[in-house]
Amino acid sequence: MGLLRRVKNEFRTILILVIILFSFFTLFFRLINLQALEAQEYIESANNQHTKSYNLFAKRGKIYDRNGKELAVS
Repeated sequence: MGLLRRVKNEFRTILILVIILFSFFTLFFRLINLQALEAQEYIESANNQHTKSYNLFAKRGKIYDRNGKELAVS
């Protein structure tokens, strides 16, 4: 009975170790995939979300010198 319990415990330990290692390698592969292989796609996507161009039409005015004489009129 003691031998059977020991074999079960070793099997559980090995199974947990295999699951942990599989999870680690899966996460490691996904990390490499995102940072190295798909990086340019995510960079372009981020730039498209944060960069916008607008045409602003400013009101034009007159420019005066210190004596109040008009220097430039638009």
